[in-house]
Amino acid sequence: MRRCGWWRLLLGWLACCNAFAQAGPGPLAAQQACDAAFSAVDGQMRADIEAGAYPGAVYMLSVAGRSVHHAALGMSQLSPPLPLQEDAIFRLASLSKPITAVAIMMLVDEGKLTLDDPLPRYLPEFARLRLADGTQPAAAITLRQLLTHTSGLLADARDLAAFAEAWRQRSTLAAQMPVYAQWPLASAPGTRFAYSAFMGFDVLARVVEVVSGQSYERFLQTRLFAPLQMRDTGFRLSPAQQARLVPLYRRSRQGLLPSFSEFNSETYFSGAAGLYSTGADYLRFAHMLAGHGQLGSVRILSRAAADQLNQLQLPANFPGLPEGMAWGLGMRIVSADPYLPPGSYGWSGAYGGHFWIDPQHDLVAVLLLNISNAGGAAAPSAQAFEARSMQVLPFCDPVRFSPPAKE
Repeated sequence: MRRCGWWRLLLGWLACCNAFAQAGPGPLAAQQACDAAFSAVDGQMRADIEAGAYPGAVYMLSVAGRSVHHAALGMSQLSPPLPLQEDAIFRLASLSKPITAVAIMMLVDEGKLTLDDPLPRYLPEFARLRLADGTQPAAAITLRQLLTHTSGLLADARDLAAFAEAWRQRSTLAAQMPVYAQWPLASAPGTRFAYSAFMGFDVLARVVEVVSGQSYERFLQTRLFAPLQMRDTGFRLSPAQQARLVPLYRRSRQGLLPSFSEFNSETYFSGAAGLYSTGADYLRFAHMLAGHGQLGSVRILSRAAADQLNQLQLPANFPGLPEGMAWGLGMRIVSADPYLPPGSYGWSGAYGGHFWIDPQHDLVAVLLLNISNAGGAAAPSAQAFEARSMQVLPFCDPVRFSPPAKE
C-alpha cells in the first residue's frame, strides 16, 4: 500500500475511536465505527484510482446476511467523464466459471449426471483425444477434471496463439466442440493441474445444453438468474442495460487506455468468461453459495451439492498446483493466506472482478473493476481488497472478527 493509503487508514481508525466515544456502547457506535473504517478503505481505493490502477470500482460486503458496506468509486468512463454508479454492469470474465460449476451441480442434484462421468458420454467428439505426442490417453476426461482444471484441455501457453484464432471464429457452443476436440491435450486427464482459461468451462456449458435440452443461456436465465432475481445478469443486454455497461480500459505506460478485449458474444454462451452482471446481482449469487445452496426461500442446490463446491478436490502436493492454493469445483479454496482464514473460497476474473466467501465469519465480499489487464486472482487490486477489508471488519463486528484466543 502507498503511504497515503496508510495515513487514510490511520485517520479512519481515529474516526472509529471518536465514533465509539461519542455514541457510547451499542449498535449505533458499532455502525459509526464501521462506516468510519470503510471510509478509510474508500480513500485507499480512490488513491489507487488517482494513481491509474483502474478507472473505478464497485464493491460490496455483507456479514451474516447484513450489508456492512457498499460503494461505487471513480469513473465508469474517462472521456467524457462519467462517474461510476452502483448499478453499473460489468463483464464478469472468469467470474462466470463459478456460475457454470453451479449449473453442473444442479444437474447432479437431479440425477442427470455425475461428476465422474466420462465427457464422451455427453459429447462423443471428445472420445478420441490425443496428447501432444500423438498418443491416446489411458482414460477419458471426466466432468470433475474439467471443474478442477485437471483435464489437460488447452492448459499449455504454446497453444494460445492458435486458440486465439479459433476463438475469433466461434459461433455457438455446439459448433465449437468439434474444433476443441481436435486440440492436443497438454497432459493426460487427471494427472496435472493447469488452469484452462476458456476451453474447459465452455465444454461444461455445452454439457449443460446437451443434458438439459436448453441453450446454456436459457438454462441459466430460467433455472438460476430468475429465481435469484439476478435481473442484470446474462449473456445479452437490453438497450437500457447496454447504457449501464462500463467500457473496458487497460493499463499502459501512457496511462489508462481504451481496451477492445472482449470475451462476450450474443451467440456463443461461454461458460468460462461470457457473462455480464452487477455487483448487487453477483452478491446475491454469492449469498446463495454461502447459504449452502439457498437464498431466502429459494433453493438452487441441495446442501450436499452446494457444499461440494468448496470441498477440497486435489491433494496439496498435486502436480502443477501452485503452493498455498487448494481447489474445489470451479473455485479456489484458501489454504494459507495472510488475511483470509482457511476454508474461505471464491474466484476472480481477468477484468478485475473478485469475490470470496469466508464461512468462519459469515462474510461475503464482491469487487468489480473494468480493467482488461488486472491480473486475475493474483491481481494487486484483489489482494489489496482482501487485506483492507479484513483489517477494518473488526470495527464492524468486534466479537465475530476478534482474533482467536491464545492457548
